Amino acid sequence: MTRNAPTSTMVTAAVCLSIAANAIWIAALTPQFLPICQRQGDALEIIAQHTTLWRVDATLFLLSAVGTLVGCALVFATRRGPFGPAGVALLCVATPLWAVALVARLSIEVSVALDRSAQSEMLLELAHS
Repeated sequence: MTRNAPTSTMVTAAVCLSIAANAIWIAALTPQFLPICQRQGDALEIIAQHTTLWRVDATLFLLSAVGTLVGCALVFATRRGPFGPAGVALLCVATPLWAVALVARLSIEVSVALDRSAQSEMLLELAHS
């Protein structure tokens, strides 16, 4: 029994979207960073204590974005309507831009958390603006 192409594509899309969903939930619910999300405590101090985990979290957020992009592209690229090829093209442009902004901001936050000088604090304010 052979699989037809649309079924195989939908299974691949479902796997990509499942990976993306799991990655975002794991990243968002990392217990060490919940105080940052709840605006409790010094975020830079928490990041300085958990720099490796902070980078893993950033990687999980990126994995979720790429998984969502691939899954949506597989599902909607051949469809017509608002989520058709134009929506996929927009997602293909937005995802790399968001990824670059995320990587830059998160790498600056780790640098500032480890340095804590006045210049690095100004760099962090610039990155958040």
